[in-house]
Amino acid sequence: MKRREIVSLTISALALLLAATTLYRQFFYSTNRLKATITLTKVESASISYDMVFVNNSTNYQAIVRADGVLSPSWDLSSYESKERLLDGFVIPPNELRHKTIRQSLHTEIKDSTYGGLILEMINGKGHLITGNLTIFQLIGPENQTDQGRYHFAGGTVDLYDLDDKENRINQISAMSESGEIPEK
Repeated sequence: MKRREIVSLTISALALLLAATTLYRQFFYSTNRLKATITLTKVESASISYDMVFVNNSTNYQAIVRADGVLSPSWDLSSYESKERLLDGFVIPPNELRHKTIRQSLHTEIKDSTYGGLILEMINGKGHLITGNLTIFQLIGPENQTDQGRYHFAGGTVDLYDLDDKENRINQISAMSESGEIPEK
């Protein structure tokens, strides 16, 4: 074969490989990834408000079925003292985001340490229901009669789920990003 024919065959083979890859990515490849970025907006004596931006980094629609706010004595929110509906369901199209402002009540008496966060129910693009707990803040009880207590808020970005992770669990935000005193009533 001549040199031109070899170059022509090589270019043709690369074009065919590129076309096959594009076909696979467009019609068969799918991902299910949902992230949330959490930012503190306001702390009051009876509530804490924060913004959540849900980012769908996948090729499928993702749905948040519900989000319940809980206060619990344990970090993993496994045994909670109170529960309130904070978000009703909504859908996030592929490669889009949704912003939600959440105002969570602090209606329990804070003694030693109380953790707050969300119990989320989500449906991924394959129709699987995923439930998980996301700890967002810690409340520390007052040290004396005039003190209202302190808060530690865990802001940042968290993977709500990634179906490449076989456990389908929510990864916790590991570091507290903001702290302060709870305002007086």
